[in-house]
Amino acid sequence: MDWEEEGMGSILEKITLYDILGYLLSGCFLEIIICLEYILEKWISTDGMLMQQKEALEKFNSFFIVAFIVGGYCLGLILSEGSMLINKKLGYENKIEYDNRAITDEILKKAILNTGLVEKQELEQRLSDEGTEDPQKIYGNLMYALLQHDEKYKRIHNYGSGKLMYRNLCGAMIVGGIYIIYRIFRMKWFHIWVIVCGIIYILGIGVLHSRYKKYCAKSQEYVRVWFAEKYLK
Repeated sequence: MDWEEEGMGSILEKITLYDILGYLLSGCFLEIIICLEYILEKWISTDGMLMQQKEALEKFNSFFIVAFIVGGYCLGLILSEGSMLINKKLGYENKIEYDNRAITDEILKKAILNTGLVEKQELEQRLSDEGTEDPQKIYGNLMYALLQHDEKYKRIHNYGSGKLMYRNLCGAMIVGGIYIIYRIFRMKWFHIWVIVCGIIYILGIGVLHSRYKKYCAKSQEYVRVWFAEKYLK
């Protein structure tokens, strides 16, 4: 069972924030990248004639806006699913280092057993199979889901939303970058300003990835501390 998705789906009051930050924003961001490339291409092909650009912009009506938002949300869902599958395949989030000095692995094991959802034999067996002493690497989704049901620890959702947002924005820029590279070689836009924009673009991906790693680490740290606090009282 995917404990993380079950926990998020059951908290209806948080869906709007989660959807806007995680899906709509990243999907619309990718659409904007593609639209800007299209406008730039038209601007170059018409030698910068602003009249053609003005006529194209005047065609943007309310139907286009609605389609843009709906399309952005759908793109965001696709980006999220794709990035989640890649993360699971590579085990990327489990490789991100976080501070576990406050709550040791032994303390966390006791907290997990106190939930009554995991037997000691099962816990030890899974830790042995995965070759790790850190139970959070195995039961992290369960811990996150159980905390979400407690109003006292509702702030954990903010870190989850931030992590999803930066992950999907980073994915949107990577997909958009691949598309732009394809267009550059097809249109033969080999100019110095393309190189400068490319460097800035890569730096932007780096910043988003750095923020994603930071939110991953913070989320894991707070889940660890608050979960132990909740189940070791």
